[in-house]
Amino acid sequence: MKILGLVFSFLFAVSAQAALTVDSNGILLGATGIQLNGNSYTVEFKNDSCANIWGSCDANGSFTWSSFAEAEAAHNALLNEVFVGIYDTAPDQTFGCTSTAVCVAITPYRGATGDPNAVSAILTRNFASAAGDDLATRDPLNPFTTTVNETVANFAQWTLETTPVPVPGALGLFSCALVGLGLRKLKAA
Repeated sequence: MKILGLVFSFLFAVSAQAALTVDSNGILLGATGIQLNGNSYTVEFKNDSCANIWGSCDANGSFTWSSFAEAEAAHNALLNEVFVGIYDTAPDQTFGCTSTAVCVAITPYRGATGDPNAVSAILTRNFASAAGDDLATRDPLNPFTTTVNETVANFAQWTLETTPVPVPGALGLFSCALVGLGLRKLKAA
């Protein structure tokens, strides 16, 4: 039974985990391998204007997310996979944020308002106290929003990765089940 437990522990411990991207000073620049809805994404924190990052800050912008639900999933991934360890309790260790109290990552998405040209945003607020982390919204997002010279905010630019997401194969799971049945039969004999 111990062997079966080890096999299952190994198989499920090899789950996909985001890899943080940091500079030589330990400043968090983003992350790769963030799993959302069966796809793998990269996020980069940027200090610039919304229009410069996405081409425009209206419905013509090349935003990754097209609904509140998608942007909210990205927000949750930031809190659970990116703002972890020191980056959860030291907001000033995230690119573009020099405040020791909070860092706000702005994730734009195609608007939830009735205006087809509007862009909305989810603001992932990462406070020094992990208990205070939360979500805020901007609906619509001001098209002239910029994080240049901002001390508490950056834009989170999400990109779909082109490599396929590894998923445990049915053959591997079936093999584990057979091993378990075999071990059970041996123990009974």
